[in-house]
Amino acid sequence: WRNWIDTVSIGKQNYSVNIYIHAKYPNKITSPWVRERTLDTTFSPDWNSPEVIRAMLSVLQKAMTVEDNCHRFIFLTESCIPIYTLDEVGTKLFQEDYSWLNAFHVPQSKWEAAACFQSVDSSMIPSEAVWKA
Repeated sequence: WRNWIDTVSIGKQNYSVNIYIHAKYPNKITSPWVRERTLDTTFSPDWNSPEVIRAMLSVLQKAMTVEDNCHRFIFLTESCIPIYTLDEVGTKLFQEDYSWLNAFHVPQSKWEAAACFQSVDSSMIPSEAVWKA
């Protein structure tokens, strides 16, 4: 990701990029570059657990409290690899002014129904308030 961010300096646009990292195991981080961008808090999320949302919200909270001029957020994972340059992504992100969040509140499969929607305690969160993105 560091190399991807560096591509902005050779692109056509002048994008400012800030990185905030939530690590499941922050004590295992050996890179100083990653360590200085890692949040102090970890929620130790498992795949598809509520802690993933808490981690994402903590990253957003950090970005919103630090940045005065933040216009776009992109969530990345260590298992993703960029297939477009930052210049290409930035051009697309700023092309239109709307969210690309693809959220829905009706399961798209039997697996989603069981793993994502029915796993939420309806006595705490009403079913019409459960969304998946």
